[in-house]
Amino acid sequence: MRLPALHAPALVALAMTLSCSEIPTAPRLGSVTVSGRITDRDGPPLAGIYVRLELEPPVEGLPSNYGTQTNVDGRYELKVPEGLYRVRLDPGYEVTGGYPFVDIGRVKIGSSGAVINYRYTGVRVTGTITGPNGASLSDATVGTAGVSGGENVYAYARSAQGTYSLLIPAGVYDFQAAPGGYLQEGLPVIRSRGVPVLSDTTIDFALTGFAVTGTFSLSGGTPMIGAYLAATNDDVFAAARTGLDGTATLYLPAGNYEIRGAAPSSSIAGPITIMKSIVADDALTFDFSGVRWDMTIRRASDNSFVTGAGAVVREAAEPRAAYGTTDLFGRVQFLVRPGRAYDLTVSWIEGGYYRDASVSNLFSAADTTFDISINVPALP
Repeated sequence: MRLPALHAPALVALAMTLSCSEIPTAPRLGSVTVSGRITDRDGPPLAGIYVRLELEPPVEGLPSNYGTQTNVDGRYELKVPEGLYRVRLDPGYEVTGGYPFVDIGRVKIGSSGAVINYRYTGVRVTGTITGPNGASLSDATVGTAGVSGGENVYAYARSAQGTYSLLIPAGVYDFQAAPGGYLQEGLPVIRSRGVPVLSDTTIDFALTGFAVTGTFSLSGGTPMIGAYLAATNDDVFAAARTGLDGTATLYLPAGNYEIRGAAPSSSIAGPITIMKSIVADDALTFDFSGVRWDMTIRRASDNSFVTGAGAVVREAAEPRAAYGTTDLFGRVQFLVRPGRAYDLTVSWIEGGYYRDASVSNLFSAADTTFDISINVPALP
């Protein structure tokens, strides 16, 4: 059946419909200028904010992402092809003011470029971050995550002279305060959950608690240097390494903890885990005295050394293990707990294939030198 011809008015209407701005068009290759200024809720300019533009949809032959940082006056400027972009603000970790990531939305940038300004809004959370004896902590961090207006919100701030500041939309948030460096003197990371933040407010964090000292030793009472002590529960985590005297101290708020002590070398069987209720200063002992095993691992077929292989001995009764790698002469050394049975597993790559072999029920009665031959299946 022949379709009826369209009359002139219909053609005009169709042309008008097809020219609507909702129909995506390919960006032009020429560059135009996008500029603007990013400021705080109370007016000051924000330096160091990343302004990111993402081309939507991506166009073959063109970069999809463009970005720059604001200067000391909160201003930025960058060149992009004409097109439709999603504009985002990323405070980055260099900015201490605790501003959230922001998705401004989609912006059409034409031949005259665009000016995109943004002023952060929300409620301000400020406070102090202190350690033992109330000492102010610089370079400590406060991170927050929550929901406001159905949107996920994330913000992060670093302390300066023991104080911090966050500017976030009103909502309900989880907070996490942490010392400035990982394993910093055993100070705890502390979490607070489900905190309503509806107006400007103050939340102080004290990263301290009862002093819990762990003493680590090897055979003969030798202090274990560089051992790892950690404690955790749902709201607190703290960790530290032992010094020359084999001790490490954690500062823990009152509560129930899983406390874990691990040797500095994976070839020493461990770790040791203690479940402990902390209600006062405490002292714990982690004795890694053990039996030394010196192993040489060979192929049973030709007596050649198995080199560069991962070797693991695991206790048969408990989830403890020691790890090592065989050297050029197939040698590996372990320190294991006495009076226990272990299973040995050896694994390596050979001829492009994963190989493994095992020996069961090695008993740790005394220091022992092993010369172990393993049966290696033929390569396919």
